[in-house]
Parts: sequence; structure tokens; C-alpha cells
Amino acid sequence: MERNGKYLLIKEATAKWNGMWFLPGGSVKPGESLEEGTKREVLEEAGCDVELVSVFCVKYSAGFFNKKTSVFFFGNMVGERIKTLPDTESLEVRWLSYEELQGLPLRKSLKKLIDIYRDHTNFVSAEKFSLGENKLLNWENG
Repeated sequence: MERNGKYLLIKEATAKWNGMWFLPGGSVKPGESLEEGTKREVLEEAGCDVELVSVFCVKYSAGFFNKKTSVFFFGNMVGERIKTLPDTESLEVRWLSYEELQGLPLRKSLKKLIDIYRDHTNFVSAEKFSLGENKLLNWENG
């Protein structure tokens, strides 16, 4: 989400990324649609509801033991509420400008993702976006 030149970011609480800033997100659970999982993860991590508008990046990662497809949405925040207390999902939630990211501990791909968002204008509508069969979203389930 972007508002007035600032991006809604979370400070990670997970052991792997603890204290690093990134976009709210996570994994889709079995039985969830991509849209449902995205909205749930944003609510859990950032404490707000989101209206998904468009997809600005799709990334496929293939490691030796796991494969995943990451979908990055642009969305509009519904209401004004964001999380104010740390928990197991995120330590902090803030609106930060691109310039304010300098000197903060960031997950490696954050600035690149924001650059992709800032440099492109012809995004795919979230409503029309599909990865096809759910097999792509649930690799471990076959």
C-alpha cells in the first residue's frame, strides 16, 4: 500500500527476518484463495483491512527443497487503523517514504520491489489475475 509517497511496511517478528522491514504478507493456507490469504496476512501483520487493486510483480523461486510463487499486490487500505502493539506477526507497522528506508535494516528485495512498483504503470488488475490451478500455490500438497 502506498499513500502520499509513503509505503505501509512492517518490521518482521519471525526468527529468520527479525527486526528487518518488509511488505506485509505471507503464505496462503490450504483452502484459501490467493485474495483471501493476502487479505488475512495483511490484517495479521499490519492490523488493517486492504482492498486489492492490482498485481505489480510475480516472482518464482526454485530452491533445492522448495519452490514457491510470490505475488505482490498493490492495495488500498480500508479505514485508518494499523497495528500499534508488537506481536508474533510483526514488531512495528509504519508508513515510510522511500528516502526514510536509508539506514534501516531491510529485507534484501524490499527496495527492488518498491522500484518495480514505482517504475511501472501497466499493472494487471487483481480481479483478473490468476495463477491457474491451485497446484502452484500449494506445491507441498502436490
